[in-house]
Amino acid sequence: MEHRGFIAAFLAAALLTGVAMTVTAEPQGPQAPPARGMGRGPGGPGGFGLPLRELDLSDAQKTQIQQIRESHRAEFEQLAAQMRALEEKVRGEVISVLTPEQQEKLKTFDAQRGPRPRRQRQ
Repeated sequence: MEHRGFIAAFLAAALLTGVAMTVTAEPQGPQAPPARGMGRGPGGPGGFGLPLRELDLSDAQKTQIQQIRESHRAEFEQLAAQMRALEEKVRGEVISVLTPEQQEKLKTFDAQRGPRPRRQRQ
């Protein structure tokens, strides 16, 4: 049962990280092509689950939505930082369960993969 709790916590952390990171994404410029799938801006994940791109928003509505997103940006950035800290905590807890051999194997894997890139904020 403890295993299920860990999996549920891990999945929740991963989901919240994805939500926080996509919501804090930089808006697209006017020259950018329309986003599909994991795109940003109104209609993409930054549209908060709303099919904004398909609603034929006016320029005024797009501006209002952008202002709403900007007014909550700091909150989402704070949540993203909390999620990164939680990910590191969970990673440390998982590593503590590994045998010394598994920890060495993980170090080798991490060294081969290199550091995970963090998106730079402007």
